[in-house]
Amino acid sequence: MEITLHFQYTPSNVRMQLGDVVDVFKENIPRLVERFVSQIVSRAADALVKGDGEERFRLPDIRCRCCGGQGFAFKSHGSGGPMKHLTTVFGDIEVPNIRIYCKACGARMCVTAPLLDVAPKARADENTRNQLALAGALTSFRSTQTIGGIFGSNLDKTTFWRYAQKAGEGVSFQVDPDEPPVLEADGTGIPTHGDGKRGSELKVLVQKCSDTTAEASGSQCRVAGLAVGSYIGGWDRLFGPSLEALAKMEVVHLAIDGEADVLKPLDNVNVKVQRCLWHIPHQAKYTLWEDKADKDGPEYRHVMAGIYEAVSTAYVDDGDLRLLLAITRKQEVQALIGYCDGHGMPKTAAYLRNAQHDLLMCVYDRMAGRTTSIVERVMRTVNMRVNVGKWSRKGALNINKIRLGFYYNGFLNYLRVS
Repeated sequence: MEITLHFQYTPSNVRMQLGDVVDVFKENIPRLVERFVSQIVSRAADALVKGDGEERFRLPDIRCRCCGGQGFAFKSHGSGGPMKHLTTVFGDIEVPNIRIYCKACGARMCVTAPLLDVAPKARADENTRNQLALAGALTSFRSTQTIGGIFGSNLDKTTFWRYAQKAGEGVSFQVDPDEPPVLEADGTGIPTHGDGKRGSELKVLVQKCSDTTAEASGSQCRVAGLAVGSYIGGWDRLFGPSLEALAKMEVVHLAIDGEADVLKPLDNVNVKVQRCLWHIPHQAKYTLWEDKADKDGPEYRHVMAGIYEAVSTAYVDDGDLRLLLAITRKQEVQALIGYCDGHGMPKTAAYLRNAQHDLLMCVYDRMAGRTTSIVERVMRTVNMRVNVGKWSRKGALNINKIRLGFYYNGFLNYLRVS
């Protein structure tokens, strides 16, 4: 199919500078796209009605909605008739809404939208909707409008917001049983309306990818769950869509920061838990502050040095050495608990006593993840987008579905820059 475009423009008071000349062209990009799409649709409609073999082969399978026939004739064709409003990445355009009728039963139909793979009563095809949604998910809607205008788009920020919300509602995450059973779960605060100064918590579940998947998606992990709610509870909404897949796995390795409620939805899952080794000394600083320990005192330094020693583990292949390392680390933690009890630091002792049971799974079982560093990086990706204002819970969830799906799950993967 060959298309020849004739485009006329009469310049008026244009300064002869490259930037000004390009600006004039950008102003006319929507008109140029409109003319191009109109001619493409017109030629495609001709091929559909005439039954052109070579061109018809590239057309979608369009049949009469009444009798299923494929013999058509024109009812209206070309300019002067009704117009179809469409949205492209360059802006809104209008093209002729070509009407045809079935030769067998006489039923009428508009063929412009079906030829362009645009759903009834919609203005854009799925690929365009997803691209506009992604643009709104990568930066603020106001910035998206500005950047689009630089490249000739006349779309406003509400258009990007609308498509981001619609696309986000259609995205879901769950654990893939064909990927490694290595998971990390954590939550991060997001600013939401009506939830006080702290806002809501976005809970994130990530799953380690196999080498094949990582090469295809460009990420070492994939998002396996996303939920938004209050800081207390709500983990059932995160794990709910994946419980069936998790129950079928022989064993699931899960790294967490120590929140007990995380495990409540996993009663029927064989889970081996690893307490994040980075969070142990981080949280211990807070408990020592609660115990009013002098930061420059010998007790504070003794406890922190012992904790750093206890969480400094290495991967060991030899079974006997691995068992010896685990026993040594466990004895060190128990000694620290006794030291805290004997030196008036009950909160730190209670914290270490609670953490010791899940502290050394990475040593006992050669578990792949010793920290929640991957999910922490995912949450940083979340915060870079949502910490620019306040959201509704639904809006924040939808925008992060698109954003995280693009970075970690292969959503619109062809747009990724290596």
